[in-house]
Amino acid sequence: GAYDANLFEQPMAEHYRECREEMKQYSGKFSHLYDYAVKVFDYLAIKCEIAEKLYPAYQSGDKATLKDISQRLIPMLKEATIKVLESSRDWWFKDYKTVGFSGLDLRYGSMISRCDTVKIILDNYLNGKTSYIEELEEARYHKDVTGFSGYSYITFPVTNI
Repeated sequence: GAYDANLFEQPMAEHYRECREEMKQYSGKFSHLYDYAVKVFDYLAIKCEIAEKLYPAYQSGDKATLKDISQRLIPMLKEATIKVLESSRDWWFKDYKTVGFSGLDLRYGSMISRCDTVKIILDNYLNGKTSYIEELEEARYHKDVTGFSGYSYITFPVTNI
């Protein structure tokens, strides 16, 4: 959620949907990369839609939106992640063989697992097993976004990692 405030100010889900549709028109020698890009844009559109809706819905007590996120959007995100993983693996093995893909396995696997965990957290809240969601109790702050943010900073937004 480190960058959620940016998405409140400038929603990006629709932008990524438009990019996905534009990318679908390309084919040819590099069609495997265009196919990969289509899947990445689909993933980004779903992820941004969740980020754009989750915090405001939680803060306003909009349980219908939270339920939609849990039942529809999180499973869609998980499936989109799997599709990106499969496409990424296909072109990686074509271009680079298997060397080095283990790091990407870790990243994709973490995202797939995170989808499962977030769904459990949301469902526990919606079913009354928990009275709040700790991560959504924290205020969102605007962060300057550059094209060169380190993966570890995005994943763990603390300075001592």
